[in-house]
Amino acid sequence: MAGRAKITVTWDGDIIERVDAKLSALNGRVYDILDGLGAEGAGFARSISPVETGNYRGSLHARRRLTRNRQGVEITSAAPHAHLVEVGRKPGKAPPSDKLGPVLGLTGADAFMVARSIAAKGTKGHRVIAKTKKAMAPRTVAAHRQLGIWLNDLDAS
Repeated sequence: MAGRAKITVTWDGDIIERVDAKLSALNGRVYDILDGLGAEGAGFARSISPVETGNYRGSLHARRRLTRNRQGVEITSAAPHAHLVEVGRKPGKAPPSDKLGPVLGLTGADAFMVARSIAAKGTKGHRVIAKTKKAMAPRTVAAHRQLGIWLNDLDAS
């Protein structure tokens, strides 16, 4: 009958507390970076959104997305027509002018004329989120670099 070898490694409480404290501090720094990138990205997205009024610009916001293996920030819009602003619309059926009017700040005949034009020509997407991602890329690289420095510092201590 073969025997088993068992090795037990124990760490005293002081080491575990120090490691936990360093990881907690690192998480706080990561959250600060994510929150900063998110606020900057949402601000940029608002600055390039095509309409200065309305609920699209006002609904652009950033939030942290945390999963077991990933931490990130997401910039989104809760406006019901956000996908149309982002990717546009092909020509076809006219959008309802009574719904379009309040979004564009138009009434009556003006809203009807815009709806007819959209039916005939479609709309071009403004790619606000895609442009924001591209504009934020250098800041994201810098944040990754900073995180690498912090991890090296953590390893050294």
